[in-house]
Amino acid sequence: MKAPRLSLSQDIPGEILEQIFFQAALSSELDEDPLLPLKSLNLVSQQWRSAFLSSPRLWRNLGSLRIKGPNYRPRPQTDSRFFQGLKRHLARAKSQPLIFSFDQGLTYNNGDFQAAVQTLTLLSQYATQWYDVELCLQSGVLNALAGVKGRFELLEKLSLAIRDGTPSPAFLHRLNSAPRLECYSIQISGHHWDEPQLELNLPWPQLVKYHERTALSETWFHRAITSSPRLQSLECDFHGGFPPIFADIPLRHACLTRLGLQFDTFDSRFFQSLVLPALLDLYVVASIATTIFSDIASLITRSKCLLQSLTILPRYEYWHELSGKVTHVLGVCPELETLCVNGLPRSDMKELVGAWAEGGRDEEGVGKSGQTWLPKLVPKLRRFTFQYSLVYPSPESDYSALNLLARAREEMYRNGVTQQLLEMNIITGVGEDLFLRLLRQLESLPSIQAPAMAPMIHWAEVLRLQLNKTHTEPRFRYSWVPHTPRWYKALVGLAQVVKEMEAYSIVGSDIGLLYRTNIPALLDQVASLPSSMLSPSQVAGFLDRLRKLLERWKPIIIEDARVNRWWMRRGINRFEYVHRDSGWREADARVWEMVIGAPAKPMRKKKL
Repeated sequence: MKAPRLSLSQDIPGEILEQIFFQAALSSELDEDPLLPLKSLNLVSQQWRSAFLSSPRLWRNLGSLRIKGPNYRPRPQTDSRFFQGLKRHLARAKSQPLIFSFDQGLTYNNGDFQAAVQTLTLLSQYATQWYDVELCLQSGVLNALAGVKGRFELLEKLSLAIRDGTPSPAFLHRLNSAPRLECYSIQISGHHWDEPQLELNLPWPQLVKYHERTALSETWFHRAITSSPRLQSLECDFHGGFPPIFADIPLRHACLTRLGLQFDTFDSRFFQSLVLPALLDLYVVASIATTIFSDIASLITRSKCLLQSLTILPRYEYWHELSGKVTHVLGVCPELETLCVNGLPRSDMKELVGAWAEGGRDEEGVGKSGQTWLPKLVPKLRRFTFQYSLVYPSPESDYSALNLLARAREEMYRNGVTQQLLEMNIITGVGEDLFLRLLRQLESLPSIQAPAMAPMIHWAEVLRLQLNKTHTEPRFRYSWVPHTPRWYKALVGLAQVVKEMEAYSIVGSDIGLLYRTNIPALLDQVASLPSSMLSPSQVAGFLDRLRKLLERWKPIIIEDARVNRWWMRRGINRFEYVHRDSGWREADARVWEMVIGAPAKPMRKKKL
């Protein structure tokens, strides 16, 4: 008698099953372990496992290979298992084009060094199969690349990052024999007191993307833009010396769509020689501010390009002296959708706000009934990013202007003048003090010197003690004062704080006082602590009382934030503007995230 089938999955033909596996692997191609979705599927049956192991194209992606450090001490058994698995993976891939990234990490001990050399030597034996490769190495292991043999027949994308050194000349010369190389990125970091002579012997005519970030004074910008007619994306840094000054005849490139430049010189005249009619994305970081805006505007006007994304980040302290310069650039970008700056004079911000067609607008940006609000500049703008600089902090007026811009563009959207809401972000440095200071400016919260802030500041400090978020008090070597245990201070302070917070009448009070000291977020974190992390005394009563207090306060804070909060923290260094009709204001759980902070937007790793 024929044995009954246990599952309909056994009826799937092998070639269809293999195609399903391949599509699943493609969906995670940029993940560290691209085969992770398949490791459970291959356990369904012997047929599925056979299809999984016998399909070479499922094994073409090696994923992210890393050497742990800096305190990592490799064990022979662990290393043996790693290299055996890598060898099996390479053997199952057979002749398939290989995709992988190898990061040596910040490793300095001999064991890590040997592991990096061993891994790179093994990968070099399959160099003829390299297709999309990222290498992040230290100079000490570069000799392993000298052993690469044969031509890079399949190589299309290569990203090379070198710490404290320069790549092997022999390896770079072999890249000229890569008949399919289209995307190339080189990054060299560290100080070079005796700067080496490095020559890139690349197949320039076939390059589509060339990204260069080095600490060397020499640059291959001119070579790339003059010798690569198919080039679409070009990024380059200039260090020590003037950027290339081209001839009086304009230099035209018909295909370049993205240009990213960083330079620390005080000469931007080379913009005047470029003609880039296909340019869509321009990114500029410069040490000069007085001429960069006019030169960029000249480039856009002369090229007649329809720029869609613009980033201008001059390292300049006196933004108020640049009044009108940003407006001049935006005036020649009618199709602009994305704008990123690290400062904006108030006069330029007002131009972004727009103007009423009839009778103007009042000081708060609110129009009178029957009037139509039309944007003066960049009507298609959908994303604006203000990159806060710690070196040159912006005045409070900048942040009130940002609120005015956000609400003005929101009104335009409501009136049908623009087709999408303006997404606004502020990128800041990392630090709780900086976050609270900017939050106060954005939300017009009470000053930290306000008399009513005194108890809030004390509450916040005690709550941080429970989370171990304050610095340890210094212990003086020669002192007769005994050191009080940290947990004892935290516990004694918590008893009084819990009592004061329970007696505080939140209804009818200024909840901005709580926002200013970040107490809702701190209270939420303390209430979420597992009991295993707390002392028996805390578990006995204080934690339960704090949780009950949070339950009582939370609905009141949520209703206040639903109406009065406009900026939300995303991740550790970003603010995001929340529009009046945003989905964040609907569900209570999302409004609460507006108060305590939401996770950063997931970012998938980008390939060249």
